[in-house]
Amino acid sequence: MSIWWEPKVIEMPSLELSRSNQGGYQKPSWGQVSFAPDTYTGRPPRKATVSLDWGLTYSGAIHIFDGTIFLRRYTTQQLVYDIFEPEYEIELLAEGLDTEDNDVVQPLVAGSVEHMFPQRTGSDTEQRYYLPDFTGSIGSGINAYDDGVLINDSWTDNGDGTVSRSVDLVGQLTFSGTGNMTTLIEVFDWACGELGLTLDDSLADADVAIDAVITSQQYVLDFLDSLSWYCDHGFYVREGTLYLISNDVDNGSQAIGLGEGDFDPINITYEWPQPVKKISAKWQTRYAKVDEDGSRIESQDHEVEVFSEFTAIGTEESVSKVYNFDETKVKSKLQSLIDRANLPQISLEIPLYRLPAYGERIDFVDLVNINPATGYVRCREVSLNYQNKSAHIKGDGEVTFT
Repeated sequence: MSIWWEPKVIEMPSLELSRSNQGGYQKPSWGQVSFAPDTYTGRPPRKATVSLDWGLTYSGAIHIFDGTIFLRRYTTQQLVYDIFEPEYEIELLAEGLDTEDNDVVQPLVAGSVEHMFPQRTGSDTEQRYYLPDFTGSIGSGINAYDDGVLINDSWTDNGDGTVSRSVDLVGQLTFSGTGNMTTLIEVFDWACGELGLTLDDSLADADVAIDAVITSQQYVLDFLDSLSWYCDHGFYVREGTLYLISNDVDNGSQAIGLGEGDFDPINITYEWPQPVKKISAKWQTRYAKVDEDGSRIESQDHEVEVFSEFTAIGTEESVSKVYNFDETKVKSKLQSLIDRANLPQISLEIPLYRLPAYGERIDFVDLVNINPATGYVRCREVSLNYQNKSAHIKGDGEVTFT
């Protein structure tokens, strides 16, 4: 077949789609793309916009990349370009000033929150604080406390995201209330607005409750990466849309036959990683304590442990970030995580005729092995091999040998 650009493309960029440990973001990792030195007339551009497809025929070509490339190396044999993938380096927390005009961050709240510490601002002679994104107002949905004593009086909303109290505080101010975001989808919807992306949540669980106070600055995508994994979801970004998907849901499906004539995968591997026998999490909550010594805010430590059936052997893992305060909710999340961690890992190498999507289910019948098998794998990782004209797919699934 004759394609006009074929002699110009020396090497297509490698592509790996994978997630980090305790992360739900299926992030692309690109190699470089190389062109023949006579691809451009005159000096090659330092920056170019390209659309890359790969295939043996026009009708069977798969779309690999749309975007920007940057020249890295120019030799007599080739032009080597880096692929630029948008980083979306938007910070999660709004910033402000404290009473000494130092830069500070404003905490982000979601769900039901008890006794969070707001950030003070303004002059040191006034009681002025940034008001988190709670539903309602102080005295109506939001409660304010001074060392655990309710103080919903004498507050003024300044209309600029801050509130002021005309009566001085005796001790530490805390707020309790419910954030305007209470579910995983609502958090992702807000975050997509910050990132300039469109959210597709059609395959996400609508009932995943979130309760959290975020006080450390980080990129929005890093926050979503950790949050989605904790909630047993994954996501990926394509052409301006963020796709949020429950790990229990099929993002499309296909069936293949090994030895049955549909098409033969190049290779298949079944793996049972070292089991996770225990997963745990630690966090703190705050509460108001009143006794003979007066009133104050105190912290309470929490720890939840969930065990699998593999109690004699296996690894122990801890969840570094939790996004609930209630022990029952955290335990439910940990149970989902340990169950998924102990599923078989199945790898398929199939002909490269398209890019499988995150969460896509591939059902297979394996008649090649000595012991025939049936099962499925949900795609979590993808890598391309142009030389072998194949895609390597890996994910959790089930397999039954007969």
